[in-house]
Amino acid sequence: MPDADLLSSADVAATLEIKTSRVRQLARQHGLGRQTTGGRVFTPADVDRLRQRKTTRGPERGAERRHRAE
Repeated sequence: MPDADLLSSADVAATLEIKTSRVRQLARQHGLGRQTTGGRVFTPADVDRLRQRKTTRGPERGAERRHRAE
C-alpha cells in the first residue's frame, strides 16, 4: 500500500470534525489505524469505519420501546 493513501490523526480529525485526541481514543477502542514512530496513521477504510460510528449518547432510538415490549 503506498504511503500516499495514509492519513494522520490530524487529517482524520479535520475530516470528521472532531479533536485529534478523540480520533486516537476511538482508534484504540476499535483497533483502527497503525501506530508508527511519528504517530498513528489511518487508511481510507479506517476513516470510513470511524465515520459510521454512533455519534449520539444513550441507547439507539427505539431500543427502549423494543425492550419494554419483551
